[in-house]
Amino acid sequence: MNSNTATNAILLVGVGFLGVIASNLTGAPIFGLAGMVAFVLAAATGIGALVGAVREGFDAPHEPPPVKRVKRKSAADPYANVPY
Repeated sequence: MNSNTATNAILLVGVGFLGVIASNLTGAPIFGLAGMVAFVLAAATGIGALVGAVREGFDAPHEPPPVKRVKRKSAADPYANVPY
């Protein structure tokens, strides 16, 4: 989730709380509805960011691990590394 998406989600949750508070203070159901819509949009923003991150992870190219090469002794001197 980038900072713009996180900021939008935080602001939507804040608006949702303000809508619920305004609905309780005034008794007007439209403020409660606006608060509920803000909470739903915040949840949709978070879910959309999560789905986008998963899709981006699946789109990343897969690179196989590097092959380790084994250095073999030469056949000319098989006892070159033997301590005396």
